[in-house]
Amino acid sequence: MNTTKTVEDIQRAYSNKEYENKLEYPRVPHFQPGYYFDKNKTVAWNEEEKERQIHEAKEKRKQYDAEGHRLSNKLEEDVVNALVEEYRFTIAQAEKIYGYAYREKHSCMNDVFYFVTELADLFEELEKAK
Repeated sequence: MNTTKTVEDIQRAYSNKEYENKLEYPRVPHFQPGYYFDKNKTVAWNEEEKERQIHEAKEKRKQYDAEGHRLSNKLEEDVVNALVEEYRFTIAQAEKIYGYAYREKHSCMNDVFYFVTELADLFEELEKAK
């Protein structure tokens, strides 16, 4: 059984949000001057709590961003591997095709998938025409 994904499979997975960051987007809190969490605690404790919450949110934001980068890299890797398998391009060729399609059409990922396929078909035809 062939378990290799095609570009069409990857596009479908993308549309089904399989490459979407599932982590909750962390908002870094902003506190008004003089804000306190517990009026029965000291000013120093309240200031430390503000700093702790801001630091915690920034760390979560780093994790969120890292997960987004990981998913983006996985998507690129999956498309490149699909091009290598489907069209027998080298990895370098497939990376160039994906990179060009992404630069030209990244505002709409479905356009990237279509353009990748168009370019791959064109290059395949050019190779056959030699």
